[in-house]
Amino acid sequence: MPVVEQLLRKHGHVRCKAQKSKAMGGHADRDEQFEDIARLERESLGSANPMVSMETRKGELIGNVYRAGRLATRGGIETFDHDFPSLVEGVVIPTDGTT
Repeated sequence: MPVVEQLLRKHGHVRCKAQKSKAMGGHADRDEQFEDIARLERESLGSANPMVSMETRKGELIGNVYRAGRLATRGGIETFDHDFPSLVEGVVIPTDGTT
């Protein structure tokens, strides 16, 4: 076992996953984006033009949002149950070093 992990355990830290447990409540426009996408898809199915949907850059949200993975902590970590941009403190966009 690595020294850092031994020291963390010695001081009461354990590995755990963050829990999506803080409910934010509903939002009146929650489904608007998905309804727009579905409408565009229906409209384009009969045309000769293909429909492509993609995310061009993945940004990492900064704030109390869920992230996959494990971390060392003394207790559980609660995050918002949805990752809406209005709830975050900022966004970090990783680069591959070529820009």
